[in-house]
Amino acid sequence: MKRMIRKTIVGLLGIGFFLWLPNTLYLQEKPVPKVIFISFDGFSQEQVPRLLIPTLKHKGLGRIQQEGQLAKALIPPWPSLTAPSHISLLTGKPPAEHGVVSNRFHTPKTEITEKTDGFSYPIETKTLWEMATDKGLQVASIAFPGVPPTAPQLSWGIPYTHSESPSSVKRFTLEDFKEAPTTLPVTLTSYSPALKTFFSLNEKSGIFQVTALDETNDHTKNYQTFILDSDETLSNGFLGKITLTSPWMNLMFQSQGTTFGSWVRLLTLSPDLTQVTLFIGNIYPNLAYPLSFRDLLEKQIGTWPGGPNFDHPDLTPKINLEQAIRFSDYLASALSLGIEHFGADLVLAYEPLLDELGHHFYMIHSKQKNYSKQKSNAYLKLLHAGYLHANHLIDVIMNRHAKSNLFVVSDHGMAPLHTIFYPNRLLSQRGFIDQELELDDTPDANKKIKYYARHVSSGGTSHVYVNLMTREPAGIVSKDQRELLIQKLIDIYKKEPAVQVAYRKEETKPLGLYHPNTGDLLMVAKPGFHFNDDDVQGPIYETASFYGQHGYDPSLSSMKAVFAAWGPNIPKKPLNEVSYSQVLPMILNVLNIP
Repeated sequence: MKRMIRKTIVGLLGIGFFLWLPNTLYLQEKPVPKVIFISFDGFSQEQVPRLLIPTLKHKGLGRIQQEGQLAKALIPPWPSLTAPSHISLLTGKPPAEHGVVSNRFHTPKTEITEKTDGFSYPIETKTLWEMATDKGLQVASIAFPGVPPTAPQLSWGIPYTHSESPSSVKRFTLEDFKEAPTTLPVTLTSYSPALKTFFSLNEKSGIFQVTALDETNDHTKNYQTFILDSDETLSNGFLGKITLTSPWMNLMFQSQGTTFGSWVRLLTLSPDLTQVTLFIGNIYPNLAYPLSFRDLLEKQIGTWPGGPNFDHPDLTPKINLEQAIRFSDYLASALSLGIEHFGADLVLAYEPLLDELGHHFYMIHSKQKNYSKQKSNAYLKLLHAGYLHANHLIDVIMNRHAKSNLFVVSDHGMAPLHTIFYPNRLLSQRGFIDQELELDDTPDANKKIKYYARHVSSGGTSHVYVNLMTREPAGIVSKDQRELLIQKLIDIYKKEPAVQVAYRKEETKPLGLYHPNTGDLLMVAKPGFHFNDDDVQGPIYETASFYGQHGYDPSLSSMKAVFAAWGPNIPKKPLNEVSYSQVLPMILNVLNIP
């Protein structure tokens, strides 16, 4: 018999994967985590009061406030970005010491055009998981930023997984369906002739059969149900069924020893099959480890769903919320499955739900693209639904793992965004990025770009690197010219409405950001502006097509994050604002690591 593939039905607030998790009392007792350390990316402290209302005072953060420790805010490091903030939480150190100075940055001794990914940069100070494993503790990670995909010290986990194939849409009409000759199994009924068609996820997936059923005995051909299968024989089992009221399903296939999966959704289904639309989600490999954990996930909750496809023209904002909640539930369910089947002393976990929704639905300003009060209210309702779901997940984890100490953090807040600023285009206009003609002056001659300086940006932070002779392999600026060039740049940026402040590299020491990877100049945007590194010709400013951003001054109220702690070894007490640097010592204390 073919294995049934589980599907999720997600409503406005979602029906979580937690409802699927089997009773695990029969399992051999595993080590109960001393600490579960979970980060909700983009969980803004400004939103917390809405989660502490009387009806929620016994749920999630409200319960933690009564029984544990809920800080007034967590102050992120400079810059208030995902990679540096998470690495600082894991190390207790500022970027000046661990080297991750942004989500993306330029490193010395590389070409001026090269960028380094902050999520994969080798961390230069000791991390929490290394401190724990050095003491013989078992550590696991569910997609925690900064944890290497194949960290040998970890007992089990899932690396943050990237798509192998993009999403797509399959459209069918009645002409695409043929009468299904096979007899239906007794578990299926169709009062009109069963019809079938076929589709594939990608070139590796093989063919999936869709069988359309009419399950209403009303003497009218009206198809409402699709049966999905990996072969043409339903009598030996089938993968699952989807309808417009139960539209999601996870399809899997094997390729070169790896399981891949896509979450598909039925978007439209006319009863006469003249218009059928099937959304095929991004295809992801299952990279969980060890293999026993990988197999467990496939049997219980399927494959990695990935985040929302916000820019897909066939998906509505409500469906994007479904995707975000499904991904969030998947990560939380993987956390619980791993703990209950394998155990651990320390589990690191990650939830990107609120960052995803905040970037795309934080519409509150008339300067934002396509702003209207009605659209703003609709978007903010979706964003609040995400916050309610995050608070629900915190509560579920508390109930399911009551013997563990739970630390809840976020890496930054979120500010409304309205304008994109292109600093490299400005450099081009002012001659700091210059296109030279090689060989001759004819229009079709080969062009070579000469860089005197270049920006590498993430959100509201931009590092400006001078193309220095003694540092970059093809540097053209001497040490004597460096200060003059930097001063010219500062004078230019003072006049730009997007720029809050520009720091010389030497001035970043008090910020905890002085490191060889730091730019010769650090630019911080005013909230509402986003730095984009594109240097092709075009406008310097344009209206942003998304609605939330971070990377600004971390002391701003909009950038402040959350910190909460609860559990058998967490005394109840009020907390004022805490720094990111205080989190690691608290966790080490509970783990009895000096």
